[in-house]
Amino acid sequence: MNAQTTKKSDKQMKNYKRWLLEAEGYRGEAGAVAYHRAVLLVKIYNDDEFREEVLDLDARNAMQVLDDLVQDLSLTFNEIRTMLAHYPDLKQWQDGKLRSMYDDMASESTEETEEVKPSKPRKTATVKELRSVEKDRDMLRSHLSQADEQIRQLREENERLRMELRALRAEMSTIGVQEVA
Repeated sequence: MNAQTTKKSDKQMKNYKRWLLEAEGYRGEAGAVAYHRAVLLVKIYNDDEFREEVLDLDARNAMQVLDDLVQDLSLTFNEIRTMLAHYPDLKQWQDGKLRSMYDDMASESTEETEEVKPSKPRKTATVKELRSVEKDRDMLRSHLSQADEQIRQLREENERLRMELRALRAEMSTIGVQEVA
């Protein structure tokens, strides 16, 4: 087939058929792109600086930011993160059927839970516990600040006394009194 025949066949092909072929060419890319996005977002979520700057300030808003970045996938960030833990390989994501992957994972999880419900210690703190820790932290910061101020005052006092001692020694030497050890 020469170039003119190809152009003619492209022109003869109806628009919707060309679009179908183009869409077919993109098949499989959505899942791979979603996988790479999930990996990046989990890295962000696990990043110490992100946790310090964003999560500590307002966990709800931080999660909303991450949720907004996966909204087009019709899943929340936590769902995507759970899926990545369950399906860690890119090949598992390439077909792009994220919702069915999530549903399969959820049904497997339900079956496992129904079989054996092991008691797991809670790894997250309650709001009450967090508030208590924050209160303790604030109290400790206050004590630290008071201790720092007291240290500063004692250093000033120490320096004042040293200067006074030097002055007294100088005065004693001028009047000829020997220093007592």
